[in-house]
Amino acid sequence: MFVKKLCVAAVLVAMAASAQAGVAEKKATVKAVEKIEKAIEKTKAQCGNAHISYTVNWVNVLAFEDMEYARKRLISAAGGNAASVFKQLAGICKKDADYKEEIAKLTTVNFTSQLKDNKAAHNSYSLKEDGQVLDISLVAKYGYSGTKLKKALKNIW
Repeated sequence: MFVKKLCVAAVLVAMAASAQAGVAEKKATVKAVEKIEKAIEKTKAQCGNAHISYTVNWVNVLAFEDMEYARKRLISAAGGNAASVFKQLAGICKKDADYKEEIAKLTTVNFTSQLKDNKAAHNSYSLKEDGQVLDISLVAKYGYSGTKLKKALKNIW
């Protein structure tokens, strides 16, 4: 619980210092962090990652200015996408011992978002530091879950 409160506090401080986040954005971030924290617990339980952490580049998410999408919605989507990754990792571990062995090595997952309108933007997954760090960059505004995400995650290993 202390770690969760610390994560929320760190997120809010970073947002306040780097972007002009209003109350709605701050509340959306707290909800997103709670969603991620709940999902990461499933990954820890299924995959055996006792000490796994994550980062979300909230500043990058908040930098997106778009008439159609409120920043609050982008924050929610980023949190939901990060939570989906952890849920899929848990599902993979539950069904496949070989993947579980590799996923259990993860200590950090870093999330960043890209703007949809950038024609060069595409989802990318990068494993480094002997399989301990996973960098994930997702195109903003899209939801990621289900079979397509599971397949992309499995392709990392």
